[in-house]
Amino acid sequence: MLFEKQRAFKPALKPINLRLDEFENFIIISPIWAMSLASAIRSFLNGFDFKGKNILPIFTNAGFGIGNALNVMKQECPKANFLAYLELSIELFERKIKNLRPLNLDKIKAGQSILSKKDEQELKAHLVNLSFEILKP
Repeated sequence: MLFEKQRAFKPALKPINLRLDEFENFIIISPIWAMSLASAIRSFLNGFDFKGKNILPIFTNAGFGIGNALNVMKQECPKANFLAYLELSIELFERKIKNLRPLNLDKIKAGQSILSKKDEQELKAHLVNLSFEILKP
């Protein structure tokens, strides 16, 4: 990950059929890797023109902060309008559970949130504050 950060690595992504002109607002969620924006998110952002679009960045981390992720995101989308970012710090479950994927998939299948109650409330309040409509499944 450090090598990716130092080289501003942008991995190839499968083609995405997305027409940005159909949308005004985007919520971009990225985990923090080596105190920076995830390389795959960097590739995604670099693949589209977000000129004049509103971006609400949400960063997840294990309690170490967002590093330079917001600055990197702004470099990849220089003509976008950035709304106040939200940072969600998760507990360090990986110290107790070696593979979180099965746990998260079980929660998703059961219709449960993978966020803590505190993070879920913070996310909803942030979206309401920014006048984003919260859609229920």
